[in-house]
Amino acid sequence: DKSLDGNSFAMAISDKYLVLANSRDSLVHIYRYNSTTKNWVLELELPDEDYKTLGRAVAISGDKVAITSSWTPEVQTIPGAFNGSVRIYHRNPNTGTWAMTSQAEGLVAGGNYGYRVKMEGNNLVVAAGTNDAHHLYFYRFDSNDRISGAPQVVPFAGQIRGLSLSGETVAVAGGDNNYSLNIFTRNTLNSAPEWKRSTSLVGSFYSSRNFDGVPYQGIDEVEVVGDDLSLGWRAHNSTTQPTNFKGAVIYDKV
Repeated sequence: DKSLDGNSFAMAISDKYLVLANSRDSLVHIYRYNSTTKNWVLELELPDEDYKTLGRAVAISGDKVAITSSWTPEVQTIPGAFNGSVRIYHRNPNTGTWAMTSQAEGLVAGGNYGYRVKMEGNNLVVAAGTNDAHHLYFYRFDSNDRISGAPQVVPFAGQIRGLSLSGETVAVAGGDNNYSLNIFTRNTLNSAPEWKRSTSLVGSFYSSRNFDGVPYQGIDEVEVVGDDLSLGWRAHNSTTQPTNFKGAVIYDKV
């Protein structure tokens, strides 16, 4: 019943769980699919009385859910002093209840921490930033599925408009003034979060430009699954005239 936009509503779904979040009201619902009745059953309603934009972004991996809160309400011109956080909730299979098991916070007050989040296996990635100062926070989970140690923090010049995680690969759309696409791979020999930017797809094709030759960051969304990469492109083949701006879906390999 709420009138929400892309900055207020977040959703994640898996074969077992559905997470719906309204960060404007700091409210998150976690549902579990009942295969017998073929219905989604509400298992957790999570309000935040402190109004810290709970549910800015959400993610699911197995039986755990990641929920961010960034403390940037629409009515606030200047972000508040709250650093933002990501909370990890686990489901107890014996009781069917959810509980928060670990939490991490942003490193900059009012830094818009958690406007995007992705989680898979033992990896957790959180986007943060305002204006021309953005960052990716890379975390690892320990053997008990708790956030372990300090994150690796990678700076970006611009907003991260798309984020995807698959195994030990992270794809980032936007975030740079020269290249629209960034691919990171994790050093699997290190148990700590050690991610490096891959140069395999860095080239003129992914430095999308508009008709007057000014760099144009054309990728809106990105998804990586295994070694398959798909991109939602706003301005494809548009190097000569403004009328040549076209949308496209591009497929590649990583």
